[in-house]
Amino acid sequence: MKKILAIDAVGCLVDLKGNINKSISKILKKIDNKKIVLTNADNKEKKIFLKNISYESFSLKHKPNKTNPKYYKKFLSKYKLQPNEIIYIEHDIKAVKSARLNGILTHHFDGNIKNFKNFLNSFLNKKQNFPKKNEINFHYYPHHPVVIGASNGKKVNFMPCVWNSGMSYDPFLYGVSVRKERYTNQILKKSRFFSINFLDFKNVNLLRSLGRSSGKLINKTREFKIEYSNGYFSNVPILSKAYLSFECKKKFTKTYGTHTLFVGKVELIHTDNKISNKSILDISKVSPTLYLGADHYVSLNKKTLKNLKKMPFHKSYSAKNIKLIT
Repeated sequence: MKKILAIDAVGCLVDLKGNINKSISKILKKIDNKKIVLTNADNKEKKIFLKNISYESFSLKHKPNKTNPKYYKKFLSKYKLQPNEIIYIEHDIKAVKSARLNGILTHHFDGNIKNFKNFLNSFLNKKQNFPKKNEINFHYYPHHPVVIGASNGKKVNFMPCVWNSGMSYDPFLYGVSVRKERYTNQILKKSRFFSINFLDFKNVNLLRSLGRSSGKLINKTREFKIEYSNGYFSNVPILSKAYLSFECKKKFTKTYGTHTLFVGKVELIHTDNKISNKSILDISKVSPTLYLGADHYVSLNKKTLKNLKKMPFHKSYSAKNIKLIT
């Protein structure tokens, strides 16, 4: 269901003589959502204020006015609407607050058309919802999954991790966020070292298999015939097929809700020879894997690569203390 757009009459859509605000009217004509004009006008006032308005209107004829929250309760009741099914434009700040008390998303129109258009773009054409417990949202993806390698001294385990990020240049820190129930979480809590491995898209099936299995129940290295080697540091397994691997020494551990963030200092970097001669990743040689969520994977389109190095920095940008890559 499309949201309904409710709009104030006098002060927004029309003036006291009933003349239409042409700027607002032009914008409304481009919107196909249902529109309802909210007014305080009685029958006599309607003949003046609404004489040029063709949209459906709602009024309680000053009993009460829109500054009273009961006005909006009656409005919602009449049209059998929930507050999240409507957005409202109102010029009177007291009426704005009254509408908001009923949970109605309301924009205070102060004559600024640009702000009015931005509000419509943000809230009329987009769905708003408050996060709910145990509800998973993937629209902020894609993310670049890495494979965590860890060992408890008896068993080597690998697990894909979508929530991962560099944390600092100096020292070079890298973090992975792992759900508390995962077997890898248990290993990482007891380990001093772990690895971060980056796989080409051609290995996406292995990536998926590692994610949809548990090292607690099986030996993944045997089950999936994983090729790996021991790293330079103790108990750090490195994937042989990775085009880039980090050997990390665990520095920080912190639990956030459902996940534990493990931050490691990168002690050693393994880079495939075919990409080691460039500062940035050469996507003509490797194809990074991106994850959309719910077992959907995608790779980069090499044709979309755009180099903006020749574009000048804005005068406000200072790079005095930043070493730029050439």
